Amino acid sequence: PNWSSINIENTLIQFNKNIDIKIDESKKIILINQKNKEGLVLFKNGKLTNWLIKFNGHKLSSNKDIKKETSYLTGCLNIYDLTLEKTSFDIENTVCEDAINFINSRGSIESIKVKNSFSDSVDMDFSNLKIKKIDIRNSLNDCLDLSFGKYQIDTLIVKNCGDKGVSVGENSKLDINFLMAEKTKMAVVSKDSSFVTLKEANIKNSDICFAAYRKKQEFSGGKIVIKDYNCDKEKIYKSIDSEINFL
Repeated sequence: PNWSSINIENTLIQFNKNIDIKIDESKKIILINQKNKEGLVLFKNGKLTNWLIKFNGHKLSSNKDIKKETSYLTGCLNIYDLTLEKTSFDIENTVCEDAINFINSRGSIESIKVKNSFSDSVDMDFSNLKIKKIDIRNSLNDCLDLSFGKYQIDTLIVKNCGDKGVSVGENSKLDINFLMAEKTKMAVVSKDSSFVTLKEANIKNSDICFAAYRKKQEFSGGKIVIKDYNCDKEKIYKSIDSEINFL
């Protein structure tokens, strides 16, 4: 009910009445303003190349205003079945379950910046994505949550994550060149048949640096392979069916 839609480059953009959207086709910028916490946007199908998508959430005064999701969309900004090429996302002040949720999408992303999420920041499911840089700050829950897919990240910065810096689950594969994690409960988690490779990790003020375990019965444990890191080996957790290897 009350959803509007526009088309850009064969991509359908749907949004409800609580969203104000402005498109600058010459500069390839999409500016989305959330009028209140109920505002949702869905990008689906098609392909986006060289666009910058900016989402300004509706700033809240307290945690009790967190939006409880009633539709099938968990993100304030939802990317569904999209091919991306050199596209960037800049998101702040969100109160949905996820600030941005990628589902069944593929291609290359230049950058994702997320600030001030009242729950999770970035969620990616069933996708195959290469990302140059992700920078997430101030997330009350997980900063980055990946499942059922293949992901490559050149640079990942996560700061002030209420729970996990990066959580990889449900048979996913993640390669990270460089990670900087600061103030997380757990910096890197690989669970439920997932495999994380990490070339270089700089971790500060985290209770646990690396954790590998099984959470769901239908999967096996998780695996992490790390090359360079600066973390105490005491700050590591692994279950009996999981592996953490240092090269």
